[in-house]
Amino acid sequence: MILDSHKFYGRFIGNPISAKSLFCDLAPETEKKINALKSQKILPTGKIIGENNDLNKNIFILQEGKSELTFFNALTQKKYHREIENKEIIGFTQIISNSPTDLKVLTLTPCHFDVFPGEEFLQLLENEPQLSYRLLRLLSSDIQTNYKTFTSMLFG
Repeated sequence: MILDSHKFYGRFIGNPISAKSLFCDLAPETEKKINALKSQKILPTGKIIGENNDLNKNIFILQEGKSELTFFNALTQKKYHREIENKEIIGFTQIISNSPTDLKVLTLTPCHFDVFPGEEFLQLLENEPQLSYRLLRLLSSDIQTNYKTFTSMLFG
């Protein structure tokens, strides 16, 4: 099942977080620290990220190309697929919550990703209040959106 939007994804896992929203207009010192952490990964068509547990250890940001996210929904007991948005942060929830999942990313075309080591990214969040606050705001709006969706599903 390919999802046309994030409607289902948003209801049960959370809406995608964009690197544009998280990393824009930060202090120059913070930007330098972010750039020092990231590495580049260029992958050919048909490559799968997540088979070696890399989505539970690293954060990936799609910079170029087309790729698809596959995830298992415990509520429906089904596997779902959706296209990853450009600049979307993948693996973030697993790193923050320290809860491994079976997320997989399949490259549909050659793709360019920025990759952040998860533990170092967590340390960056601890040491950079501006970045942590922005992340908190993004996650809070996601919770609010999901709450409204969930209550409308329940009560109409």
